[in-house]
Amino acid sequence: MIYQFFAKHIKQLLALILFLFLNFPLMADEDIFFSGMNILVKIPYSNNSNVRNLAISKAEKLAFEKISKKLLTPRDYNKIIKLNDINYEYLVESIEFVDEKISSETYSGSFNVYFSPFKVREFYESRSLIYSELTSKDIIAYIAFSNHFEFFTLFNNWNTEWKKINNIGSKINLNVRTFSSSETYKLDLARFLEGSNLSQVNDVKDAVLIWCAPSNVRNDKIKFEIIIKLIANNKENVFRKTFIEENSFYRDDIFAQIIKDINSELLSVWIDITKQSNEKFLYNFVYDINSIDDWVKLRKELETLELLNSFHVTSFNLSKVEGVINFSGTNNKLELIMSQNNIDVVNMGPYYKISLYD
Repeated sequence: MIYQFFAKHIKQLLALILFLFLNFPLMADEDIFFSGMNILVKIPYSNNSNVRNLAISKAEKLAFEKISKKLLTPRDYNKIIKLNDINYEYLVESIEFVDEKISSETYSGSFNVYFSPFKVREFYESRSLIYSELTSKDIIAYIAFSNHFEFFTLFNNWNTEWKKINNIGSKINLNVRTFSSSETYKLDLARFLEGSNLSQVNDVKDAVLIWCAPSNVRNDKIKFEIIIKLIANNKENVFRKTFIEENSFYRDDIFAQIIKDINSELLSVWIDITKQSNEKFLYNFVYDINSIDDWVKLRKELETLELLNSFHVTSFNLSKVEGVINFSGTNNKLELIMSQNNIDVVNMGPYYKISLYD
């Protein structure tokens, strides 16, 4: 009897502890996007001016532009840097000196500037600026170039320049794959864009496919027809770009602006499909477990998800956890962000079946 009494109450106590553990408040690390580190400021020094306050004001402006470049679409970032009515001090949470040097002519300082995520988001939304806090996992990018026999020098230059790219705007992490001359000979545009002759594209939910077709035009100019396809969580975004450039055998920078524009377009699309949303939705989920360790793994992943406001468990046992996710966005965005964080979700209608990728 005594054993049964203690066993009963111990089970109740363990169940209470487990319930509190499962529903602990959600915390997120926002430092990566809302901190401007090692901001360097150099201004003329004058004994009659408050040089340090001037340096702080300049550091706040430079730091805000730095974080905005990581958060905003390129188009909206260009709007930000032209504004002259921003109260940077209001947006700043704290600022620290890293180093400073004062000479008879110059003040030099290095600062770390920490912004309030809430105030920055509020500012962006008040100006209808599109921003995103989602950084992709590695996305395979296949870069192709047609007519390579006719434009062999450009073909080599194209491949060389793309191999230098591994990140776009601190948002899209690329694993760039180019093609050799013999491989390019076998490529076909339709099949390339379908990914049917690219074995790894069939096995992933995210990929970038870029096809460049050059042709000669009048007056020593060359035209590049570009087709870009971004696949994000099996959803396709296709767009075309046309560039006309001066053709010179000695011109090494012929693709500089082209690649910059392509990357800007990719970044804009990525931020648009992962942007912050004021709409909040509740999604039920079911997660099969073998032990409490399985829940710990999933919980750690959920705690880092962008746009996920909160989650709580509604029931659990030794084989299954059921709960609700409060998310800022539609189911397409939920599925994309889950996928980017190694969480597989299957829409079962009334709930999502969740599992972790190996």
